[in-house]
Amino acid sequence: MSRKKKNIMSFFCVGFIAVIIATIIINSVFVKNEGGIQLAIGKHSSALIGLSMASVIDYGDHYQIACHYPQTGHKKVDEDLRLLAQEEIDSFISLVKAHEQSERFTQDEKWLLGLDFTVVRHSEDIVSFVFEYSLTKDKEESTRLFSGSYDLKTETPIVLGRLFANDYDYLGLLAYLTKNSLSQREDYEQIKEEGLINNTLTAINDNYSCFALAKKHLCLYFPVGTLSTKIMQTIEVEIPFSALGDCFLLKNGQLPPFNEADLLYISANRHPKADPDKPMIALTFDDGPSIYTPKLLDYLEEYDARATFFVLGNRAEIYQETLARAVQAGCQIGNHGYNHIGEFTQMDDTTLEAQVNNTNCAIEAVVNQSRIYIRPPYGSINQEVADKLGVPIILWDIDTKDWKNNDTKIIADQVIKCAHDGAIILMHDCYFNTVEAIPLIIKALKEQEYQFVTVEEMLVTRGIEPAGGKIYYSTRVIK
Repeated sequence: MSRKKKNIMSFFCVGFIAVIIATIIINSVFVKNEGGIQLAIGKHSSALIGLSMASVIDYGDHYQIACHYPQTGHKKVDEDLRLLAQEEIDSFISLVKAHEQSERFTQDEKWLLGLDFTVVRHSEDIVSFVFEYSLTKDKEESTRLFSGSYDLKTETPIVLGRLFANDYDYLGLLAYLTKNSLSQREDYEQIKEEGLINNTLTAINDNYSCFALAKKHLCLYFPVGTLSTKIMQTIEVEIPFSALGDCFLLKNGQLPPFNEADLLYISANRHPKADPDKPMIALTFDDGPSIYTPKLLDYLEEYDARATFFVLGNRAEIYQETLARAVQAGCQIGNHGYNHIGEFTQMDDTTLEAQVNNTNCAIEAVVNQSRIYIRPPYGSINQEVADKLGVPIILWDIDTKDWKNNDTKIIADQVIKCAHDGAIILMHDCYFNTVEAIPLIIKALKEQEYQFVTVEEMLVTRGIEPAGGKIYYSTRVIK
């Protein structure tokens, strides 16, 4: 080949490479490296006019991450969205690290985390984001949906309760309207026959937590497997604003005033994630809240510890402020029945349902959690009842017997002596001496590098995905 031809070919090669590089630069406004993780910010589709998209792309030896989340140009909203994505990433990496240390781990495994979103707009200022999370491992994929709605003008989040008049049974209305809408589907009889619809449409906050505000509709989203095991796609229900009546407070694009208490429906304050390389235990407290619970929360906050409270419904109704404070402190709230009147295994279905649902309603008046775990009174459970309840059942493997050993030092010594990584400790926050044992326990075990975390946090960090109908005594013993 002549020198001239070689020069021409070189020119075209250089030009081709330059075009590729320019295309990459145009499609990604900028890419910067932060601790090995690439953060790329660029424009999304036309649905995101006025918004932008941030992406976290990360590769490990046994995992890949591709997470995309919106940015609005509003500082408070953007920080909330960033933390939301970061929480999912941190939880995923902890899960992978824990699995790498387990006996089930094989070197050729590859875990994939995906997070993407769609945008639904009511107006220029009122916008909703519907997120789809996917986790793939061993060629098995699990997905879930969650959403976030915001008033960009005031930089405040929008929770469902904010949209309706106080004390109105809007969940009951949504349950009725959703069922009516589903009945118009051609496959409604198939959905109805499967029997999932009654539980999925029960008038509790968790069932209607994934929503978006369109121009003239309230959009409700039901993930794969919740309404039907045979319909392999998300089911979306559109409820016209006109069907919601005068109790619906979003009028002419105007929202009712924001209440700081609304934040309790979204999430607790963000807290540092558990370190999978250090031992951890879950302190759990039954039969509260009580007059002693605020002091217990003082101790937990002082020593940067979190706990799980399995509350009685009739007490949760009285101590709502205490419950809200526990949530803000990063604690987990569970269900211990409404009034501790008997064993779940001895109850008929109607009584059992009332004990659980009434307590869930009392909790959901203050707290928004993806699922409310249950600890049955007296620890009385069998597989039949566990399956009926359909949520993780939390028992324990260290019993302080504080109801019997009414002595602060004895209670503390029992926990310190028996503590092990992954333990679930049973105590009661309705006893003064139990609460006074907490500083002794925390100080002694922190010297051994123990972390004090919630039950859910401990299970997930140890690579255990909490499942409905499973009974957990610790991270070691699961039935």
